[in-house]
Amino acid sequence: MASCWGKLTFVVLLVGGILGIVGFATPHWALLDAGIGKGNLGLWQTCKEVLGKDLGCDDGTLFDDEDWFKGVKGLSILGFLGMVISLVALLVYMCVPLANTYDVIKCGLVTLAFIGGGFLLASTIIFASKLPEAYELSWSYGVALAGSILGLLAGVFSICEVRSS
Repeated sequence: MASCWGKLTFVVLLVGGILGIVGFATPHWALLDAGIGKGNLGLWQTCKEVLGKDLGCDDGTLFDDEDWFKGVKGLSILGFLGMVISLVALLVYMCVPLANTYDVIKCGLVTLAFIGGGFLLASTIIFASKLPEAYELSWSYGVALAGSILGLLAGVFSICEVRSS
């Protein structure tokens, strides 16, 4: 059975993963307010509104051909996968009695939590640094950033769990 650290790691990693998914999937990383119209930019879609009328969302963004944007997408995908695999490793560690005797599971749990949170954090930092000044960061960006920080925090908690077992 997992200790208090293991349970805390599970909760933090689960919440961080959910926030990462929401931030990853929603088209509100940045907002462009052009007076009569607004545009919301996500990693995968752009949504437009003119004179208060919603014009819907289109697949793709203005920055799809930019290398930095491809990097942001790639790091976000890797970060998300790292957090999901870490969550699976944590479940195996907590639920399978012999699993906590295998160092590879312990090491993988810690490493993947840090990789997941770190890659997601790197994607948010690159996005914010490369975004043109006309845009403002929006709520999806904040949610993805919070998910990345929780992923890193889960890595710290998983170290505490492994050391206590």
